[in-house]
Formats: sequence, structure tokens, C-alpha cells
Amino acid sequence: MKRLAIVLAASLLLCGCDATPTTAEVASALDEQGPQQVTLPAAEIFGSEWDEWVPLCGTQQAERVGHPEVAQNSVVLRASGEEKVVELNPSGVRVCPVHNSGQWRPTTDKTTWRREGGWQLVS
Repeated sequence: MKRLAIVLAASLLLCGCDATPTTAEVASALDEQGPQQVTLPAAEIFGSEWDEWVPLCGTQQAERVGHPEVAQNSVVLRASGEEKVVELNPSGVRVCPVHNSGQWRPTTDKTTWRREGGWQLVS
């Protein structure tokens, strides 16, 4: 996993690309860790350059964190005043429903994901 993160980070730095992960990259990071259930820090899924993240499961939550345009099943990543929105394809990765959605969490905190067709955030 660390090797993948280093390769992705290096390629993003070289091309000057946006470091916001896609649904495919999130699913791939989870696939590498286990077949059915995975527990790991959010930074290993969304990237170590982010300090905080928040799963959004509806328009009220999106409005509360300042992103009223965000669709359901999205994540907002934040670091050094910068925020990026990741709209996840629910057939690959779902963050809804989850306890405490709409609340900022440190990316150093562990997250648990379970495969249910695609990957589902459990906690």
C-alpha cells in the first residue's frame, strides 16, 4: 500500500495533477488491503496530504460544511485551508449511511470498510 501511495504521489508531483482521489483509486486502495473487510487510517485511502475528511450523506450535511452543491455519497478532504470534493460512484464505494456522517474526522483515525458489492464505509 505504501508503495502505491508513493508511486501515485510521485506521478502527481511530476505531472502537476490534482491529488484528489477518484472512486477507482479509492476502491483500488481498499482492494489491495483485503477481500472482505478492511480497517486502516483514512490517509491510506484518500492520501496522506489531507488532514481531515468528512463523509456527506445529504444536502443538509453538505450545506453545513460549506458545499451545498455536493451530491450525496461524497467526501470533502481538507488540508491547510484547501478543500477538495470527491463525489464517489456508489456502485464502487459508498460512505452512506454511516454513523456521524457530516462531521470532520482526522485522516489519521482508522476507518472500517466492508465489501458489499462495492465497498461500504462501516465506521
